[in-house]
Amino acid sequence: MHPAPPKYTLRFLQWFCKASFLEEIEGDLVELYEKRSVTSPRVARWQFTWDVMKTFRWVNLRPITINNLVMNSIRNYIKVYFRRFRKETTHYLINILGLATGFAVLFFILTYVNDEYSVDTYHSKSDRIYRLLEKSTSDDGEVAHYSATSNMLFDALKNDYPEVEETARMIYLGSGGLKYEQNLFNDRSYAFATRSIFDILDFEIIAGDARADFNGVVGVVMNETTAKILFGDDQAVGKVVDLPGKVEGAEVLAVYKDLPKSSSYQFNTIYVSKFDQFPRGFARWFASYDSRGMTTWVLLKENVDPSAIEAKRDALLEKYFEEDQRKEHEFYLQPIGDMHLGSSHLEEAGPEPLVAIPYSKPEFVNVIFLIGLFVIIVAALNYINLSSVQALKRSLEAGIRKVNGATIGQLRFQLFIETFMSLFIAYLLAIALVVIFRGQFLELANKAILLEDFFTKDLIIFQAAVFIAILILSSIVPALYYSK
Repeated sequence: MHPAPPKYTLRFLQWFCKASFLEEIEGDLVELYEKRSVTSPRVARWQFTWDVMKTFRWVNLRPITINNLVMNSIRNYIKVYFRRFRKETTHYLINILGLATGFAVLFFILTYVNDEYSVDTYHSKSDRIYRLLEKSTSDDGEVAHYSATSNMLFDALKNDYPEVEETARMIYLGSGGLKYEQNLFNDRSYAFATRSIFDILDFEIIAGDARADFNGVVGVVMNETTAKILFGDDQAVGKVVDLPGKVEGAEVLAVYKDLPKSSSYQFNTIYVSKFDQFPRGFARWFASYDSRGMTTWVLLKENVDPSAIEAKRDALLEKYFEEDQRKEHEFYLQPIGDMHLGSSHLEEAGPEPLVAIPYSKPEFVNVIFLIGLFVIIVAALNYINLSSVQALKRSLEAGIRKVNGATIGQLRFQLFIETFMSLFIAYLLAIALVVIFRGQFLELANKAILLEDFFTKDLIIFQAAVFIAILILSSIVPALYYSK
């Protein structure tokens, strides 16, 4: 005799599955269960439940039919709800405003947390882009980590590692600016970089070619805002600008769209550079391995494990560094998506390009997230308590409904509808609070988040899950009191 599959799981399958599909699906799942139960009945039960959940798809669901009696009941419950709302306005307002405040706080915190974790993930190759970091150990054993690396590591990685598709390097050389005729644009958000940076990081070029050949030491690639400041409505590509104190006569190669707000770097300009043609002192330093100035980027080939690079680190260090230099340049890879929340351990180095979004810590972001959950849990518990007290006061109403033929299920469904109405109104009020106080929140959080980013697909799914959880939990207790 074969063991029977879990009773309630099987009933659930029979409840939601279309009659035309049920026999085949149920037969296959039961057969699988019987085979698995020979080895382990416990594991077979869990796997049967998981298999049933996987079949819970739109194509397998029974058509939902709502008869007139149910629709009339729902309309009646909604009328009763608003009638009670008018009679007990204070009670309902306290409940709904408490929930709305909890929802609004949760929405703000979810958006903040989502924004923190999404910094720099907009790049199309973000799963293969890494920033090179270096660990330096002093003679007395002190360890420091830097994002400014040896100036020539980018070249060694590209030449010696077949796993590497492309490398690039960039550097910041102090405050500067751009000058075109009488127009001067002071600029601190820039980088001198190899042109390969455009093969790794995403820049949406809207005019010109960032990889075009140019005369001189530097070619200029700028964002739309900078081009508008310097050239107005004139075509920027092909114009010649000066970098006072650095370079005279640099050609504008291309213009790109302003970088997304979720980018750590907000470069106004990228100076595509021929580092070997810089003035003699600079050129010699740029070509030195025993140096620390460049931010080095690595693009790995498809399906390459970054540990494969670090596994061959010692061989590369032995090839390019003297023995006493190696302990200062023990490099490792940092995914670009981890840069914002995984860089608090780094020491500052002068030549690094400036980040527009200060580095943060995942522990801090997780604590903020837990605070959001705590607030909505407190708001939900407060709603449950107040609703339970109110349900006790409605014993006369429940008794009259029972005398007139209402079942316990109908009484509980009534409380479910009323709870849904309160939560729905609270949710709408929360959206209004988000719109009203969005400016103050952004100022407090030091963020630039668009209104639509508060309601992205992932955030809406999480909000819906919280809404449903509160709806279920806050319906059960009052409904039990009311129906008794």
